[in-house]
Amino acid sequence: MKFSIALLSSILAVCSVTTASPVYPSSATSAETSTPADGSDSPEYPTSGNLKEYCGPFDDTEVSYIKDSGKTHAKIEKMFKKLELVSYYISFEKGLTTELQQKVETMKQTSDNGLSAAEAELKMHSGILVKLEAEKQERMDKSLSLIDENKFLMGELKQYMGLDPSTNGDPASPKTTSAYEKCHKFFLDSFMQALP
Repeated sequence: MKFSIALLSSILAVCSVTTASPVYPSSATSAETSTPADGSDSPEYPTSGNLKEYCGPFDDTEVSYIKDSGKTHAKIEKMFKKLELVSYYISFEKGLTTELQQKVETMKQTSDNGLSAAEAELKMHSGILVKLEAEKQERMDKSLSLIDENKFLMGELKQYMGLDPSTNGDPASPKTTSAYEKCHKFFLDSFMQALP
């Protein structure tokens, strides 16, 4: 019991200082859009040459909207990965807190000498749980805000292109169906690698 609590405390201490940098599957598997021709590990950033290759049918304003949407989409993906991690820690802390509560109740009935230490440990883990739940709520609120921002950007792009901004999904016209996906994926992959 003490070993598992010590291990969890160590893990939480490390996680509160660092954040995970998840690997985005399409970035890891798509050398075409994420690795420069020279074979270096740095992401391929937009230049006039590769913008023409990936975003050719779009003008500068359309590319700007698609770029902003790709960046926002990358932020959303990263936020969801962080939410998964926080949810995992919350689940673990809830189980640990329940176990500690049972231990304290048992110790109260048996007048065990370690009661004050067990109560202190329960208080510490209850505090960690409260902080994790607050962090989760904050990240959920930020995710919803980013989703709204992305919807706004898509509406602006559709309106600029003369399409109905109230329709759901990607811009849909003969010019944009696959070209939009290619351009958006280019920016999404670049930002998935570049953003913390």
